Amino acid sequence: MIRISTSRTLKGGVSLFLFGFGLSLLSTFSLMAQDRGERPQNQGERTERPERPAQQSERMQRPAQEPVALDFESITITGRDGIETMIDDVSRIVTIGGSVTEIVYALGFGPNVVGTDITSTYPRQVFMLPRLGALRQSSAESILSLDPSIVITTTALSPPAVAQQVRDAGVPVLIVDEATSVELAKRRIQDVGEALRSADKATDIITAIETQLAEAATIQAEMDVKPSVLFIYTRGAAMVNVSGKGTGADAIVELAGGQNVITQYEGYRPLTAEAAVSSQPDIILAPSHGVEMLGGMENFMNQPGLKLTPAAKNGHVRAVDTGMLLSFGPRLGEGVLALTRDMQRMMSE
Repeated sequence: MIRISTSRTLKGGVSLFLFGFGLSLLSTFSLMAQDRGERPQNQGERTERPERPAQQSERMQRPAQEPVALDFESITITGRDGIETMIDDVSRIVTIGGSVTEIVYALGFGPNVVGTDITSTYPRQVFMLPRLGALRQSSAESILSLDPSIVITTTALSPPAVAQQVRDAGVPVLIVDEATSVELAKRRIQDVGEALRSADKATDIITAIETQLAEAATIQAEMDVKPSVLFIYTRGAAMVNVSGKGTGADAIVELAGGQNVITQYEGYRPLTAEAAVSSQPDIILAPSHGVEMLGGMENFMNQPGLKLTPAAKNGHVRAVDTGMLLSFGPRLGEGVLALTRDMQRMMSE
């Protein structure tokens, strides 16, 4: 990410908003009505939109935490979509994409987050905030309804026109990588850290990931057998797919010391009994939320051919936290290390 210019701007409007917000908690509803007002418009600041009732309600429901970095040194940077973005106010952050949400919280800006999308499931505080649609089903109207000062999302945002629609409304949108590799995951953390002027914290997060991945690699070097793994990505009965080459699941299996049994194709394809039985996996992995959507592990194992595999016969079937693993976020190293240890235990049985 390329830094273009910087300057320091004290957001007086944000300070007034915080004063009004604190006063509203101690005053009657009549005082709330008087003091709820919008942030004043400073010179060079984006044009304010009139608050909708939903925005006013959201402000009152937001967890009572002190936002950070109110005296923010503005920065102009280039996102991974090639668009230059000036960020001068991080008091009201909207994150779209579970990985981005985790990064923003890990950098210490959780108190500033005013809304996330439904793919954001960590940390648990996000469930106290307004929830937007999925990353790939976004709408400018729903994003703008949260009155963000900055939107941070990934190149997977869809429809593609949404980002420009939000920008046209005067709100900066920072686009970072949609990562399916360690290198892109680290670059994404660096980019968000730079955008929020928290480069040192971003470096600490990356260092922790690298340390945990190195520990996982040490364990893998001591394993006698590299297990064959079938990763089944499911989100309920309507979607039960096998993960092929080039997927995030494929990368995670490799990072944890396994080898993907599916090498014939890239991407995802529907699970068939023939594919399950012929692959003869040592281990079967599936996302925990997907297993739950199928009604639990017993129902999951009723999927075509799974009970006939060596993995099933040996009890080597695991539901894994894909938010920790497939999002390629700050907990990537932790998740890979835990999965490596579990694989080691299974293969030593």
